[in-house]
Amino acid sequence: NRRARAHFRNPRVESDAWGRVEAERPRGQGYKRTVLPHATPTRRRAERRGWENATETPPPANLCPQNYGAPQGPAEPGFRSADSGRTRSKMKVKMLSRNPDSYVRETKLDLQRVPRNYDPTLHPFEVPREYVRALNATKLERVFAKPFLASLDGHRDGVSCLAKHPKSLATVLSGACDGEASVRIWNLTKRKCIHMIQAHEGFVRGICTRFCGTSFFTVGDDKTVKQWKMDGPGYGEEEEPLHTILGKTVYTGIDHHWKEAVFATCGQQVDIWDEQRSSPICSMTWGFDSISSVKFNPI
Repeated sequence: NRRARAHFRNPRVESDAWGRVEAERPRGQGYKRTVLPHATPTRRRAERRGWENATETPPPANLCPQNYGAPQGPAEPGFRSADSGRTRSKMKVKMLSRNPDSYVRETKLDLQRVPRNYDPTLHPFEVPREYVRALNATKLERVFAKPFLASLDGHRDGVSCLAKHPKSLATVLSGACDGEASVRIWNLTKRKCIHMIQAHEGFVRGICTRFCGTSFFTVGDDKTVKQWKMDGPGYGEEEEPLHTILGKTVYTGIDHHWKEAVFATCGQQVDIWDEQRSSPICSMTWGFDSISSVKFNPI
């Protein structure tokens, strides 16, 4: 009792970040520094259990003082320690497992298995998306149910060439293989022929319009290139071409420049023509095969 009173009469207590530091003087020795692992009751229990390492660093604050080194948590019934008889907690560990039978093919002839997650929370818009797809498919079936609109009848033989008007979307020109009324100008809005011309003797091989839309050119089997007025002749006038060029070979195609008064023809060779001249300004030949079509680059 005398030593206890002397100990509590002159204690030296210091504060530290990890616990308490107390100075005491055992029997026959001087003062020494002792580290308490936790509060005073915990140290007393450790001394009763016979721990010799009571002066080591205390456990972290999130660990249970009863189970040194075990995480805190509710103890399960029936699980007790062998040495102290105190209740300990269990830890649940989540693991990932993958079965090869769900994605590996047995043979090379089997279809490749594609994993699919049917969780509705991952695809919240699946039902509206499928509804929109079904609705679009139904609309497309109704749109393409009757694609045929009308037929433009009038030619007595097969149509060999077509050309569109550069300024009017409702105007289309066609050339056929019949000698009589071989070139026709159609109005797509009214779906009828507004003008017809007997342009060549025999087949009409090519037809094109001028970039301004006031006239068009035709070539045929009669080895001629003719320029015609788009609006047709006036009242009391005869149908005659504005300009006629007689060539040496049969022309199989014709096309006009997009911005200049130049057109090109093809056949055994490719000729570049000026509208004001009766001879080509340039001729290009290669090989022995004939050329069936010629086009100007829009650029």
